[in-house]
Amino acid sequence: MEEKSSGGKAGQEIQKEEAQPYVIDLFFEKKPELNKDILLESLKKYTSNPEIDTFSETEKTVLSAGDLENPSCRIRICMEQMPFDRESLLEYASSFRQSWSWRTAKETIQNCTLIFKIYDEYSDKIPYNARVGLLRNVLRGIVEKIGCSAVHFQMTQQFAKPENYVYSFCEPSPDKLYGFINVRFFKIHDSDDMVMDTIGLNAIGLNDVQCSFKRYNPKDISNILFNTAYYLFDSGNVIIDGDTVQGLKRTDRWACKKGISLVGPKRMVLDIAPGLYK
Repeated sequence: MEEKSSGGKAGQEIQKEEAQPYVIDLFFEKKPELNKDILLESLKKYTSNPEIDTFSETEKTVLSAGDLENPSCRIRICMEQMPFDRESLLEYASSFRQSWSWRTAKETIQNCTLIFKIYDEYSDKIPYNARVGLLRNVLRGIVEKIGCSAVHFQMTQQFAKPENYVYSFCEPSPDKLYGFINVRFFKIHDSDDMVMDTIGLNAIGLNDVQCSFKRYNPKDISNILFNTAYYLFDSGNVIIDGDTVQGLKRTDRWACKKGISLVGPKRMVLDIAPGLYK
């Protein structure tokens, strides 16, 4: 596992919490057949008022979806094609390590020859929850029709099987943040210290969550981080210094404080102190 990086002081400059292009990669073993009408029909199943502004079978396709009369509820998405070869595998080393639901992703990726890079543009005015919803639904329409080998969430450093991404929409337990949040694990070299954090919330303007610990089960800490992250997504950055979250037991109240992440990318996080009670 990776070694923890220095967190520095809370007063240091950090990545600003603002909208940035949200990037998702689709990997292919061979070039898929693209059809504008079929793609548009698939988008209509999951999004409102989809339009394909620019279509290309070999270069860049631009599409949009959402409320036609309200820019804050309409998203613009680009899809660019680029070659991929095995020499590029090293760039995804962190994602291979942190893709907990697909530990053998590398075996699939090393056979791929093409990437469709998908990203949104001009999303600063779109509320983060609406933005994620639009991205998820547009991506669903694309994945179902293009038939890729893997989905890579660049902002959360994880690979997902396309069928698992589509399944995340299904009842009875749809996961509204599947792929858009990840919990990472780091074991500190030559020590018993461990660090776990979420990655993904900062990319949409919220605080990620982290916890540094020794004696606890990583699976238990992972559950706490996931629960806290989903709460922040539903409620916004409402947890402030001195607030608490539930620990391992129903009666546990672990104290929170905002600070700089212990592991890169450097960003503001909500640090949960295990065993510290208010």
